[in-house]
Amino acid sequence: RKLVDLQAIGKAKLRIAVELMHGTGRGYLDMLLEEAGSKVTWFHENLNPLFGGGSPEPNESGMAEAARFVRSGQADLALGLDGDADRFGIVDRDGTWLTPNQVLALALYHLRKNRGIKGAVVRTVPTSHQVDAVAELLGVKVHETPVGFKHIGALMESEPIIVGGEESGGLSIRGHIPEKDGVLACLLMAELVAMEGKPLGYILRDLEKQTGEFHTDRINIAVPPAEKAAILRKLTGGFDKIGRFAVQQFITTDGFKFLLPNNEWVAFRASGTEPVIRCYLEAKSAVHLKKLKSACRKILTGK
Repeated sequence: RKLVDLQAIGKAKLRIAVELMHGTGRGYLDMLLEEAGSKVTWFHENLNPLFGGGSPEPNESGMAEAARFVRSGQADLALGLDGDADRFGIVDRDGTWLTPNQVLALALYHLRKNRGIKGAVVRTVPTSHQVDAVAELLGVKVHETPVGFKHIGALMESEPIIVGGEESGGLSIRGHIPEKDGVLACLLMAELVAMEGKPLGYILRDLEKQTGEFHTDRINIAVPPAEKAAILRKLTGGFDKIGRFAVQQFITTDGFKFLLPNNEWVAFRASGTEPVIRCYLEAKSAVHLKKLKSACRKILTGK
C-alpha cells in the first residue's frame, strides 16, 4: 500500500482479469485490486498443490485464457502470477502478452517519470537492452549483473536502484525488499495504466518511437555431452563476427555475450542441469533476429 497508489488505480475504474494459477498469490493481488475499487475477474483462484495439472507459468501460454477474456472486451488488462507469486504475467487491452523485458522497461519509465523515483536500474546479462535505451532517455545509469536475482538484490541493498529485473520475470523496486515480487510488478502496471490513461501497448509504442523497436528471443539448443566442452572452448575464444554481424565487444560476466552494431547482441549460457546451451538474442528488426538465430545455431551445431 505504501509502494503503489491504490487510490489512483481505483479512480481509473479498471476492469482487471487476474490469473492466479491455483497458487499462493490468492488473497493478495486480487484483494488489493478489489480494495482499490477495480472490477476483478478471477481465473484459477482455488488453491491446488498440483496447479490443475499444468505448469503455473505466467507466460504467453499460461496467460492465454485471461488474454481471450481481455480480447473479448470484458477487461482492460490481465495480470498474472506464477505458483509462488514471485514472477508476473501482463496482458494488454488488445490481448497481447507483454514480455518481462518490456514490462521492466515500462516499470523504469513509470517509476522515474510518473513517480519521480531517483537512482539507477539493474538488469541481468541476458535481459533486453530496451531497458538501457529507456534509461538513456531518462538519464538513468544501468548496471548489468550475472543471472540470478540474488545479484540484483545485492546491488539494491548497496546502491539507490529505481528498479531491478530479469528477463525471466523477476522485478523489485527501491523501498521494497531486494527480492522479486510478482504482486508488486502487477500493481505497478495497473498504476501506470491508471496514471497515464492509456493501454500499456500505446505507452510502449510511444517509447519505441524514441528508442526503436527491440526483438528478443531465447532458444535452447541440445548439445551432445561429449561435444559440450569443445563448444564451450570455442565460445571462450570469441568471434570477430556472428554471421555477417561484426562483434564490437565480448563480455564474459556470465556466459558469453557478443555486442553487435546498432544495439543488437547475442549471449550463450550453458545449462547446469540439462545438455543444452541457451542462446539469448536481441535485434532491432524481425529480419535481423532471424539471421542471428540462424548464425547461433550454426555456431553450436555446425548446421
